[in-house]
Amino acid sequence: MKYMPVTVEDLTGGEGLKLVDYVTDTKFILPGSFRVNDNIPHVYRWWIIPVRQTGTDNEGNPIWETAGVISAARVFTWTGVPSQATPTP
Repeated sequence: MKYMPVTVEDLTGGEGLKLVDYVTDTKFILPGSFRVNDNIPHVYRWWIIPVRQTGTDNEGNPIWETAGVISAARVFTWTGVPSQATPTP
């Protein structure tokens, strides 16, 4: 099975926030913990590298092998909006 490590970096403010997650799907939903909530637009850069799992190490962690070429880096902008509590019906 081929996996793709999705790498997402927040380029705003030089904070160096970076996330790497392995997916098998053609979509990735950015975790809420990585989304901003400060009403300032943040610029994110992301890319993928196809890999395959070739085994596990002594601690049970997967061992990955590159199975394709790195994608072109893409960018998007996210403006967080403070969430409102859902009203009780």
